[in-house]
Amino acid sequence: GGIPNIVVNDRSDSFSPQPNYFAMAHFSRYIRPGAQIILSSCSEEGSGIEVTAAINTDGSVVCVILNRSNQNRATNLTLSGKKIKDRILLPAHSLTTVNTN
Repeated sequence: GGIPNIVVNDRSDSFSPQPNYFAMAHFSRYIRPGAQIILSSCSEEGSGIEVTAAINTDGSVVCVILNRSNQNRATNLTLSGKKIKDRILLPAHSLTTVNTN
C-alpha cells in the first residue's frame, strides 16, 4: 500500500518523482537527525494551514507549513511568544519551509 515517492518505468529506463517525493524533501532536508519535534499550531482554526516544527541539535528551528486551502494565505511565525518572521506568504495548496538559522 501507500503512494510511491518515485515511479520507475523499466521499459523506457526512466523514473518520475511524485509530488510526495518533493514534500518529503521539505522535512528531510531541514529537519536533521536528532531533531526534536516541538508543539506547534496555527492560530487560524479552519484555515487549512497545518504546521510541523522541530528544533535541530544546532538550535535552529524549522517549520514546515502546509496550506491545504484553495486560497493564498499569509501568516506570522511566533515561537514562545517571540515573533520570528513576519508575513510568510503561503500560496494555495503549497508546502513552505522556514528555517530560523
